[in-house]
Amino acid sequence: MSDKPKEKALTKDERQELRDLHDQAIQLIGEDRMERHDGRISNRLELVAAYVTQYKGKLSQDEAEQQAFPLGVMLGAEYCESLKWEWVHLSYKDGFEGFACAARDRSILIFPILNVFKVLADRNQANNIKMNFNLVKNGGGRQNLKSIKPNSYVPLM
Repeated sequence: MSDKPKEKALTKDERQELRDLHDQAIQLIGEDRMERHDGRISNRLELVAAYVTQYKGKLSQDEAEQQAFPLGVMLGAEYCESLKWEWVHLSYKDGFEGFACAARDRSILIFPILNVFKVLADRNQANNIKMNFNLVKNGGGRQNLKSIKPNSYVPLM
């Protein structure tokens, strides 16, 4: 993923797929664990991080992949809602493609489904889901994410 990706706007069907996956995450984690304030789930980040910690390294590759989709979409929804990022579909010259959450100026982005999968599938992978979100939210600390130029498409995590 070294070159700038090609960005494609999401279709109506892709947006619906993301909503459906988010609903699956609610069912996977448990509706009763959701805290809602002003119509939004306020503890989404904590719930995804806790679920991943509980199951990381304990699932087959197929199970980890199946659960990474809804959990990754729920994580991405937190970036989009809290940070005003946007879901996009990116394609790279090396053949890699996927849904990403990108800052509006396209300076930085994450692949939340891939990030969740990496942690779920490997018990030795650190679960930095909350830390990474807070790092981005607070501008990156020593990394100073705000210094990254618009349209750089720098993937984080």
